Amino acid sequence: MQPESPYPRPPQPEQSDYSPDKVIGVLIMVLSFALLVAWLMLITGALVIGVEQGAIAQEARSAADFLGMTAASLLLAGIVVVPAALSIAVGRGIFFKSAKWAFILGAVLYGIGLLLFSLIRFDIILFLISGALFTYCLLRLTGNLGPRPA
Repeated sequence: MQPESPYPRPPQPEQSDYSPDKVIGVLIMVLSFALLVAWLMLITGALVIGVEQGAIAQEARSAADFLGMTAASLLLAGIVVVPAALSIAVGRGIFFKSAKWAFILGAVLYGIGLLLFSLIRFDIILFLISGALFTYCLLRLTGNLGPRPA
């Protein structure tokens, strides 16, 4: 038996064991990863097809054209990778900790996504997913759905 320490430990904040957070966290991580893979495959395929079309047409492609296409593809990939990585981090924070930062970042990220999907290109499925996740994050932050995250 260990002797008791004269220095008591401060009380640890209780972790929320709200089971819908586990489901939502896994869904966010899986959907984000699947969307990331799909976008990267699309970008890579477009780059390969563009290079092949130039070779088939036997057009003399300069190194600058190829580098320009590669840079544009990498820029587009970066635009896709950063939000996907943030979304995976949100899912991880919600799944493991029900962390307040994850709900705040999720509300901001999915709110921006909601605006972009409604203003730029209206894709009903992505609009509904972003809207549902935005609403869930806001309801959890305000405490209207489950315990308020710490």
